[in-house]
Amino acid sequence: MKLAKWNEKVHAIFEDASLYPDADFHYDVDDSGAYFCNNRFYAFYMPGETIYGIGNNDRKAPLSALFQTAIKNGKLANVNETVMLDCKKGKVRKLANETCTAYVQEKFLRIFPKNTSYYICGHNRPVVAGIWENDKLNVIGIVMPIVGYRFLATNR
Repeated sequence: MKLAKWNEKVHAIFEDASLYPDADFHYDVDDSGAYFCNNRFYAFYMPGETIYGIGNNDRKAPLSALFQTAIKNGKLANVNETVMLDCKKGKVRKLANETCTAYVQEKFLRIFPKNTSYYICGHNRPVVAGIWENDKLNVIGIVMPIVGYRFLATNR
């Protein structure tokens, strides 16, 4: 998917989420753009955007710092096999590079385009999602890995 098409999709997700913000809706802004999430499993980035007056200030969260730390420390991961969890969380994808491994629920990875690259910096740290376009990585979001569960070693 092209970056412009993805950005249109994220704006639509934001419009829907911001109209009826619930307890899980949080946002942040910095000089480069706006960040938001409407659950605790993944967050989106909108470059060059600003969020104004969503409601009370308790909706503001340190998403910018979370993104920047993950971007700074993340290294490209290989998306490996699908495995099953023994805790009814469903299928997960194993993301690994030379220094670490992270497991992410497959349903959350499907939110991002098929041509997304993932960057990890630890088994319990946010995974950066990005699209390469014009020889540049364009960060589009982060997704949280599953930690603390025992995995069945069955490939699917």
